[in-house]
Amino acid sequence: MTFPSRFLTLGLASLSLSVFASAITTRHDVADSQYVANAGLFPNASIGEVNGSFASGSGTYLGFGNGSHWMLTAGHVTSGNTIQNVRFGGQVINATGQITHPNFNFNTLAFDLGLVRIASAPTGITPIRFTTLSNLIGERVVFGGYGLHGIGSNTNRSYDGLNRGAENIIDFSQGSGGSKFWFTTFTNPTQGNALPLEGTTASGDSGGGMFWHDGADWRLTGVTSWGTDNFSRYGDQAAFVALHNHTDWLTDRTGITAVPEPTSMLLLGGVAALVLRRRRSN
Repeated sequence: MTFPSRFLTLGLASLSLSVFASAITTRHDVADSQYVANAGLFPNASIGEVNGSFASGSGTYLGFGNGSHWMLTAGHVTSGNTIQNVRFGGQVINATGQITHPNFNFNTLAFDLGLVRIASAPTGITPIRFTTLSNLIGERVVFGGYGLHGIGSNTNRSYDGLNRGAENIIDFSQGSGGSKFWFTTFTNPTQGNALPLEGTTASGDSGGGMFWHDGADWRLTGVTSWGTDNFSRYGDQAAFVALHNHTDWLTDRTGITAVPEPTSMLLLGGVAALVLRRRRSN
């Protein structure tokens, strides 16, 4: 299996893509404006564009701890790429430092996590807490990111600097050695039961957050890492780093603690039924 990362090299926006994919790709039958509007709502609004010396990705604002304000992103965004600033819409905040997970591996994207210190809290942006949640199979999640964008039925992509927010269902997990991924599949609405704002991640989205609602609030449960299709078309499987494996490392570095996993989870609601129908149709 290849590992096309959801990473955008600066200056590629006007070039034909062969290695790097598009950013959030969306349903062909839903207006792009709905995905842009969704990105302006919490929790997707907590995602910013992480800009480095040669490449950019996305990241999620965690809040303040250990004397700094923190963004969580992917290890392949911070590794060998000096982060210069983070942008939330028209608001740009300088970066003051970065950390890549010590076990990060570029070949397999294991432990694909990085942290960025920023000079101040972003105005009007709510920090979001990560969670110890360890089972997301069958759950609805939302995610977002900056970069190129397009629809799942073709390879036409462009960049406009906007954040887009989409949703999907966690289908399965994979990984070992303390580094695990959650996977979603981008369902073609003409061939299966797609969610209203179904989508998938791609380049420019690397490091962006994946969020789940625990009944009380939205929690950060994953980080965009890689996918199976360079153009993130229908059928793409997107991989997110499962954060419950890494909460001790995150707390140690940032001073921010995880939200405990809920003691019970309701799995047989409408979304779970949709998942069952989707699996039968596949």
